[in-house]
Amino acid sequence: MHSRIFLYRKGNEINKSNITINSFDDHWFTNTIADYVVNSSLHEDIKWLKATLNDLPIEVNIDNKNIIARDDFKNKYFHNKYDKFTRLLTEMKDNITLGKFSDRDINIFNILWQLNNLYNDKYSFYFCNKDMEMLTMDEFVRKVEVNCEYFLVMSFDYHF
Repeated sequence: MHSRIFLYRKGNEINKSNITINSFDDHWFTNTIADYVVNSSLHEDIKWLKATLNDLPIEVNIDNKNIIARDDFKNKYFHNKYDKFTRLLTEMKDNITLGKFSDRDINIFNILWQLNNLYNDKYSFYFCNKDMEMLTMDEFVRKVEVNCEYFLVMSFDYHF
């Protein structure tokens, strides 16, 4: 499957990035998440990002290549994930016995994987700054500042 990495800069930061697909050759990302990274169309990828964030309080401007999160964006972004997360926690608490916990119960592993994925989806969009700090979409949303302009400078396709 494929997803995207967006190279971004915040507000008035100077974009002095030399990041290319070769930057990912010996990077932790291609050793743990991605099979490979290739160049991609920023315009098309911003359209995909915009469709993904549809109906949320965030402005995704395809022409200006920027995003601006508005009030309550984080809560609305995480609302459904949080509901699923808490339901799974309740299910896990109600259905896991000491016997299942001390045995090799695949259901426990699956629920733990789902919980982790709901909290931080490691196979989603990534956001990368000029210092090669890679953030999942979930980590980026947690970090994003309301009403701050983030410019999307470049994008990469990654396969996992």
